[in-house]
Amino acid sequence: MIDNNDAMVRGQAWLSKFFPLFTVKTAQLDPTVATLGQDELWVPNFQVASLLLTKDLNLRNYTSFEKRLVTPAQRQCLWKVSRNMLSFEYEANAINTSIQKAREREEEERPKFFAMEELSWVKLSDFEDQIFRHPHLANLQPLKKQPISLRLIGLHSPTEPAPQPNGLFQPLHKLTNGVSPHHSPVGYSNGYSR
Repeated sequence: MIDNNDAMVRGQAWLSKFFPLFTVKTAQLDPTVATLGQDELWVPNFQVASLLLTKDLNLRNYTSFEKRLVTPAQRQCLWKVSRNMLSFEYEANAINTSIQKAREREEEERPKFFAMEELSWVKLSDFEDQIFRHPHLANLQPLKKQPISLRLIGLHSPTEPAPQPNGLFQPLHKLTNGVSPHHSPVGYSNGYSR
């Protein structure tokens, strides 16, 4: 459709399929970043490319875009929030899609998503600077955004363990009695820090 310059891809009904924009902050991508700039927002390049009507996930025509590569753990989190958007051409729900059909469709699309080599984050402000150059995006202002978490259930480790069949990560080590260590949150037992 994009290749054929189909008018439908410029329409609000088509473009709305790529919203909300899944946003993360710089601090989520790089906890070592200085205080200045840690709240800048980033979005997945597949959403940006879709809205700019290009199949080029590297966004080569947009050299001013600041990008960061998506890590394997971030890719896992992105799949969890974007799988419906990427698996169905329509708004899938319990009324129009059976659980079995949804599972089958997601099983088809999941390997494609995890095989994408060009997956990256694009700084949202860089994308927003381009909107005025694309009349088909003018009616979509303000952009709908959805903050997402990049936290995985399990141990937080500098190495990224492989996902298990149930989708959860297994701890990397066990105590001598075979029990996995419990890592409580920093601070109070209710999860809040001091």
